[in-house]
Amino acid sequence: MTLGLNDNFSYDVAATAIRTQIGADLRRMKDALPRARFIVVEPFWYTDARPRSVGIISGWVKAAAADIGADYIPGASHWIEHHPEWMASDGLHPNDAGYAEIARKVDHALRRLGL
Repeated sequence: MTLGLNDNFSYDVAATAIRTQIGADLRRMKDALPRARFIVVEPFWYTDARPRSVGIISGWVKAAAADIGADYIPGASHWIEHHPEWMASDGLHPNDAGYAEIARKVDHALRRLGL
């Protein structure tokens, strides 16, 4: 699972609530599925320019993952950086090539975790 990308858009007005909700969401999932193995991916980011909030929210997600004993895959916020050719015409979402690159990186990270 990945959390946090959209939270950057409301960070300036809702930082405390975002931080609380990330932890609550992961705890609720862990409580509902206590024997599940959770793998949390650093929040994605879609542009080369990175607001300060990306690093802060990524840190909150990483800490919340640790709190529930989840595996954490770092670096995802940089996966499509410097590759405008991997972005759809809306400038917000990856295109097919971008999603393929993300899938390749997820597969690689999962293999490193033994999956």
